[in-house]
Amino acid sequence: GSYVLWKRPELATISTPMVMRGKLYALCRSEPGTRVEGERVVCADAVTGKTLWENRFNVFLSDVPAERVAWSHVAGDPETGRVYALGVCGLLQCIDGETGNTIWSRSLSEEFGVLTTYGGRTNTPVLFENLVILSGVTTGWGETARPAHRMLAFDKNDGRLVWLLSTRPSFLSK
Repeated sequence: GSYVLWKRPELATISTPMVMRGKLYALCRSEPGTRVEGERVVCADAVTGKTLWENRFNVFLSDVPAERVAWSHVAGDPETGRVYALGVCGLLQCIDGETGNTIWSRSLSEEFGVLTTYGGRTNTPVLFENLVILSGVTTGWGETARPAHRMLAFDKNDGRLVWLLSTRPSFLSK
């Protein structure tokens, strides 16, 4: 017998989907091969596969190959039902899992100089207590001017930066 409940080729993605509260969430390419191609978080009913909502956003970095769109994975917060997604251009979003509306967002490339290294490689957000934690190579101003791998922790409710930790470049560790 077959154990496949449903199949939706248009939701195919390299990103790992997540199921929470009876819904499947996935980061996918949006309108591939068109002039308006971008990225999207899709929510589908986990039993029927019917799309419940999509949250679409732009891919604005020209060095991102199509194969790297939707590189990371969504993270879910069972406590609030919110979904956290990091887009291929460094857009971090907190999304209402029921409606698909963006609650807050941060442009990590613009605000913290997060590099998506080799055009689109991004890390998956991790939830710990009240924090959404990410890492990446960043370059900024002042103390963060020198490129380094940094960990950024945001308040999961309002998106404010709680802390930022940095590795030391190897030539400084001696």
